[in-house]
Amino acid sequence: TTIYGVTHSAGVESALSVARQLGAEILSEGDKITVTGHQDLQARGLVVKNNILSVGESALLARYCIPLAGLSRRPVTIVGEGSLLAAEVDEYSDALEKMGLKVEYTSGRFLPVTVSGNMDGTNLSLDGSFGPEMISGIVLALSQCAQPSEVYVHNEGSQLNLDLAATIGSWFGMEDDMSFFEYDEFSRTFHVRGAQRLKPVGGMALEGDWGCAAYLMAAAAMMGKVTFKGLNSESEQAESLMMDMLDDGGMDIFREDNGDITVHRSIICPFSFVLADMPGLLAPLMLMALRAGGESCLQGLSDLRKDEVERALLYIKEFRKIGAEIWLEGPDIFIQGDEKLELKGGRCSCHGDPWLAIALSLAGLICRKSVKVEGAECAEKVFPGFFGILDSLRTEKVS
Repeated sequence: TTIYGVTHSAGVESALSVARQLGAEILSEGDKITVTGHQDLQARGLVVKNNILSVGESALLARYCIPLAGLSRRPVTIVGEGSLLAAEVDEYSDALEKMGLKVEYTSGRFLPVTVSGNMDGTNLSLDGSFGPEMISGIVLALSQCAQPSEVYVHNEGSQLNLDLAATIGSWFGMEDDMSFFEYDEFSRTFHVRGAQRLKPVGGMALEGDWGCAAYLMAAAAMMGKVTFKGLNSESEQAESLMMDMLDDGGMDIFREDNGDITVHRSIICPFSFVLADMPGLLAPLMLMALRAGGESCLQGLSDLRKDEVERALLYIKEFRKIGAEIWLEGPDIFIQGDEKLELKGGRCSCHGDPWLAIALSLAGLICRKSVKVEGAECAEKVFPGFFGILDSLRTEKVS
């Protein structure tokens, strides 16, 4: 499979490392990557080098790989590093056991974790409020079992994440017919045919990253002008909901015939947003709310996963350090904004969280005094070239 338009972030490098550990050959030429796989799951099961799978610092990869490790005919230990070691990754242990797997965490709910057993097709009922990442891995793993399966997902938060996983799977020939329940828009069932053979894709071009774009869209609406190239306005990336927020808020947005999107400094009205719809938009919306003319609300903190709640509380703490007026009322986050707001600035820390580093660095553009973000360099892990763009944004001309 050849993939074009690749940005070599830390997450991408971790994913390529996982592919190598699974026996794939990787040819990297700039933003073009060719992956040649050599697995024969039906004949040999999943073969993992040294029966150890290292996922770096990527929680997404950890949650994706835990069910996939069950396709091996030998026990596989999944290990991580850095901040990932403090993340709980045991959301669907009961479901994995029902699939015939034994999942042993070395330390409570954290990595390392060893997966063993014989995976069988089965019927599962999963609580989608724990997040879509491991569900995506479960559906993919079940497609390689001999028997068909059904996976019912209820209390689904961000539907777009599962939509995207299903779409990507279909590119490789995976069949997982979905039915939605009319009585509940937040539920669906995956009907997964067993013993599927996946196929390579001759060539695919990656969309622009809406996760990174959301931060710059917030910054542009607050203070400048940003032109985005390569974004798919019909994307199934969950962070593309940021565009809906801007449109609904009447922001100054210009769409060109070639697909470029330019966001201009706008009058930002106070807004509300249900966090369960897309927890990844917490920081961009918190940032944008600072320049809204009044009180904005991010609703439903209690509906998020434990690690997402802890992340939100950390973001609130660090934004307060530089002068943001943010507080909690029950499960909701309130932000007091002003269209001419200037924060005081000062010292803060991203605590190794690259997305917080990005948000605090952008907030520094509306501070009276400089902002010193401890550990800010980690932003480059998820957004290579961010600090160059940050410098360009100060001139209000960036693409």
